[in-house]
Amino acid sequence: MKRLIYKYVFIAGAVSFLISVVALYTFNKIYFPEISVQDIIFALVYPVLYLFAAYTVVSGVTAFFICKKILDGIEKIDVDKPEDCHTFKELVFLIEHIKAQRQLIFLQKEQLRASKKEFFTITENMSEGFVLVDNKMQIISHNTSAVKFLCEQEEQTIALTHCANEVVQAVAQALAGQRSETYTFRNQQCCEVISSPVVSNGQVVGAVVIIMDITEKRQREELRKEFTANVSHELKTPLTSISGFAELMRDGFVSGDKIREFSADIYKEAQRLLELVNDIIRLSKLDEGSVKLESENVDLLEICKETVDELGAVAKKANVKISAKGEHIFVNGVKNILCEMVYNLCDNAIKYNIEGGEVAVNVGRNSFSNVYISVSDTGIGIPLSHQSRVFERFYRVDKSHSKAVGGTGLGLSIVKHAANFHGASLTLKSEVGVGTEITVVFGAI
Repeated sequence: MKRLIYKYVFIAGAVSFLISVVALYTFNKIYFPEISVQDIIFALVYPVLYLFAAYTVVSGVTAFFICKKILDGIEKIDVDKPEDCHTFKELVFLIEHIKAQRQLIFLQKEQLRASKKEFFTITENMSEGFVLVDNKMQIISHNTSAVKFLCEQEEQTIALTHCANEVVQAVAQALAGQRSETYTFRNQQCCEVISSPVVSNGQVVGAVVIIMDITEKRQREELRKEFTANVSHELKTPLTSISGFAELMRDGFVSGDKIREFSADIYKEAQRLLELVNDIIRLSKLDEGSVKLESENVDLLEICKETVDELGAVAKKANVKISAKGEHIFVNGVKNILCEMVYNLCDNAIKYNIEGGEVAVNVGRNSFSNVYISVSDTGIGIPLSHQSRVFERFYRVDKSHSKAVGGTGLGLSIVKHAANFHGASLTLKSEVGVGTEITVVFGAI
């Protein structure tokens, strides 16, 4: 700024000096023609030098004060509050420009801050892990879920060097421009890793990695496959028997009393098949929550006594004593589902009991004032290794014994779903050769 002002002042001074010399020369030429040019030049040498020196000094001093005044006016401008500044009118346009630029920068910063906050809120509330990697394979952003999936401890810093090889390979593939999907396993947890390249101006500048916990999904898939295999087997057995008996009767290989016997077998297998289909339908309804029955206050002890009476003949035939006792406690629930739950518990207790054994049904409150129904028996018991799976569909501890006593293998699964339907929990205590006790605990009344 100073150099520019000095330059223009000196140019103006030089131009003025030249005009003065030319004017003086012309004046002498017109009014004093008898004086030669050489004499004029010699006569003007010293005056010209004096004038040049004077112009130089005056120009320098003038430029200095002008420059200082202008710079002082500019320095008074407050960048944070340019509208409050009072300076030269000539600088108003500069102040307005600074004010406009400041407002634009403020709006851009606010938009950036809002976008950053929104991005952080979205990623932090994701159940999936989110990781953003630059083209140098350095992690530049991640959320809390990613730490949970990729690190041994939550306070650990995420780095690709700490991640599983599947994650590193997925990132490398994304940085090469290819989307990838892979799986990684850690502490019995299965995660799906999806990586995609981030492209800008035709160049891969980074990668986005999404990590999803699919442990439960895989378990459900395995259960679904197991259920399909089991139900196919359970349906095939009675259908094979029915088809075989019917074929013999059709071809005339059965006559007299055998027809009656075969008909009874066909009826028995058909009933077993019907029971299996009905159990599957019940489970499906409970799974889908499609049971649209009105709740009512139900006396649990009355339900248990009715079930004991209903199964009395079955227990007598198996030489098992069954009884029900406790308090008359009412709960709000669907009576049919509660009856079916108690029936399946008692039926199982009879089937897997020993000859001369006992089944005891009790209704009461525990130390936390929660209502419970317990069904205990003195039967064969359940090994510890099987206790976590007995409520699964078609799961049988001893398949040979289960085949002998009959049933669909869905009884305890129905009990579990019925309990969940009423917001109750199940506890199981069992010892091989001693017996089993299953307790349904309802919420506090």
